[in-house]
Amino acid sequence: MNDKSKNSHIAVLGCGAWATTIANHIASQAIQTRIWCHREEVVTQINSQTRSLLPGISLSHYLEASLDCKEVVQGASAIILCVPARYLESVIKHWEPSYHKDQPVLSLIKGIFSEKYLLIEAYLKAIFPDINYTLLSGPNLALEIAQGKPAASVVASRNKKSQMIFQDLLSNEQLRIYRSDDVEGVAMGGIIKNIMAIAAGCIDAMELGVNTKSTLITRGLREMIECGKSLGAETKTFYGLSGLGDLIATSVSPLSRNYQCGYTLGKGKTATEFETSLSAVAEGIQSTRFIYTYSRERDIIMPITEMVYNVLQQSVSIQDAINQLMTRDLKSE
Repeated sequence: MNDKSKNSHIAVLGCGAWATTIANHIASQAIQTRIWCHREEVVTQINSQTRSLLPGISLSHYLEASLDCKEVVQGASAIILCVPARYLESVIKHWEPSYHKDQPVLSLIKGIFSEKYLLIEAYLKAIFPDINYTLLSGPNLALEIAQGKPAASVVASRNKKSQMIFQDLLSNEQLRIYRSDDVEGVAMGGIIKNIMAIAAGCIDAMELGVNTKSTLITRGLREMIECGKSLGAETKTFYGLSGLGDLIATSVSPLSRNYQCGYTLGKGKTATEFETSLSAVAEGIQSTRFIYTYSRERDIIMPITEMVYNVLQQSVSIQDAINQLMTRDLKSE
């Protein structure tokens, strides 16, 4: 795949800010890229080389949007999946009739579909047993990538060839891609950092300062590691781009939707009010519920996750949650 432009088209399913950014990133390398959208006004925007979610960004003329999922998927050399986890089942109904098992699939989803399927890979393999699955995760705020600011990320797969296919497809002077075999670790980093980003937004809304934020990131990383290890993840993965790297990015940037959600909570509104006001999804809301349940069932100690869950459920105030965290039994680090 040295000459990327010789590939047949790339299919992207999803049309949010991150999906459009990745589609445009690929198309900007003179690769024909088709993106599936479910709203006509978004198709019109993209085909006019603009996207309201990416202000100031001119999209490549190699990028084409369509309402027809079959047209997007059929004949594609690879499929990129970038939709909120909660909508995955409905998206598959559109995608499945045109999908061929020889098409490698790259997931950009950093959420959980259901309590039964903690990882997106497990859910997709239950439907497509022969799927060639890879995921991408890292500190990748969509607008910054769209603006061409330097960044790095990780592709993880059990298939070495797939790792290299997507590493080659996505790497250029602005985005450097690394490979990993640790699917569980890369996936859990992307999931749990969203929970911590909600907490980070609360901290900034309440003006609690840098010491509090650094404590959150450090102890949040510990929860990420402990939860990941229960799934067989490698500890070293969480110190890399898809773990600590993504945790830092989403905990300090107002561009992070989960951070925005936490900030809204810190100003006295609810998570439902946040999602309704933006007509958008913060993956961390649903992930918090699933990870909280998972950790309780397995006696994994995740006090920050527990407090974020309680705040989202409105069973405690943010200040009470902080007090409970600060007055836990003392122990060694």
